[in-house]
Amino acid sequence: MAKCPKCQYDNAEVALMCNLCGLVLRRASSNAPARTAQPPSTPAARFDFQELASRQVKALEPFGVALDFSPASLLAIDAFLDDAGGARAPGATDWQPTQAQNAVIVGAGAYFGEVIRRCLGGQWVQPDDDNLAGAKLDFPALTLQPFRAGFLRLRDGDRAGLHAAYESCRSALGVTGVPLDTLPSYLAQADGFLQKHRPDLAQRFVDRAKRGWPQSPQLKALEARLAAAHAEVRAAEAAAVATPATAPAEPGGAKVPAAAAVPPPKPAPAPMQGVRALRYELAGALKRRDFASALGAVDRLLVEVPGERGALIDRGLALAGLGRIDDAVHALERAIAAFPDDLEAYDARQQVLLDAGRLAEALAANDAILARAPGRTPTLRMRAGVLMRLGEKDRALEAITRAVERSPDEAASWVLRGTIEGKLLRTEQAREALRRAIALAAGKDDEALAVARRELQQLEALTPMMDIDDASGRQDPTQLALA
Repeated sequence: MAKCPKCQYDNAEVALMCNLCGLVLRRASSNAPARTAQPPSTPAARFDFQELASRQVKALEPFGVALDFSPASLLAIDAFLDDAGGARAPGATDWQPTQAQNAVIVGAGAYFGEVIRRCLGGQWVQPDDDNLAGAKLDFPALTLQPFRAGFLRLRDGDRAGLHAAYESCRSALGVTGVPLDTLPSYLAQADGFLQKHRPDLAQRFVDRAKRGWPQSPQLKALEARLAAAHAEVRAAEAAAVATPATAPAEPGGAKVPAAAAVPPPKPAPAPMQGVRALRYELAGALKRRDFASALGAVDRLLVEVPGERGALIDRGLALAGLGRIDDAVHALERAIAAFPDDLEAYDARQQVLLDAGRLAEALAANDAILARAPGRTPTLRMRAGVLMRLGEKDRALEAITRAVERSPDEAASWVLRGTIEGKLLRTEQAREALRRAIALAAGKDDEALAVARRELQQLEALTPMMDIDDASGRQDPTQLALA
């Protein structure tokens, strides 16, 4: 074992850095000539951040991820990490990454920092010791900790996306507008994922590009290709559901149904008949998340009971579960047209769009609900969540403030208010809101209670790590924004 001299944690003998505190234990071997040792008093010699970032570029090349130090490339790393497993331990305060995960954290953090430095400015500052976690990017008005962003990205998954962190930093620095030369980066990344037959990942880049360049002819052309790719996926899924399994070909070359090649199954109990049976079948399929079976059941139900409100909504949910988002929205809009005063279909449409990451459309769906039910608390909470994901934190705070004023005894609203206050670095207001949520949820809402306690614990843990310079009053705006 290799004991860390700083925290005394027992690491594996081959460990390069401590799995608990991040202290560098030894240097990795390399075929390159050894560098001349530098005295400890020369901090600039300890870490080459540009080299660490370049290694990340090379490490992801075999996976088809092209990194060019553009903001769009951060979205590519986000997509790769989500596809490779997503969050490891969302919100856990005691998570200890493995050696392999440490390498990912170092690579992602270094690359994130280099994108910030090249696109927004700033200067790398070596840590005070051999702990990479202490490395910073220094700006005249604030200080950022890129390796902290890498750690949170791996721990929390897309809740702490690197691209979102970049935009938070950009906002904190007061940078307005988007350089025109970044649109090709988003389009190139989307095109790369389309060529790999991954329209689900390409959609991320198209959605982001639409926020900055909605009228771009190149973007519209790519959207048409993306729609065709989504249609191909839906057709393949439908064919897979509709095509019966077949047994190996007979000597004469003809295939026979698989059912004929195996012993007949035991007789099943006679099924319930009629509409009631179909409703049970539909509910069971949705509960199992067997959306193909649910779609078949709901279509048969609509033959028996045309225009049934619940069936129209369930059809939209089944289509959304199959990834057919446009078809799902169309089905839910049929339900809305048939029952314009029933908000359940409105809610379902909003949720489907939100889950698909189509945030601007989800916000428009939210507006439609509030037009019919002004001040509806769950809708205001949803609005705040959508605005947060769009990066509009001040508008999100305004929405959740309306929610708590409307229903001051709902713990869920206070939880979200505390979270948003924390993202805005209003630490005391965040604490107050989360403590209010805990008091309201105790003995009544276990889920809200658990979330409020976790958020408060994270807030208390991160506050001491905020880099405050007594002389200048500077602080790191990413610590809570990335949590």
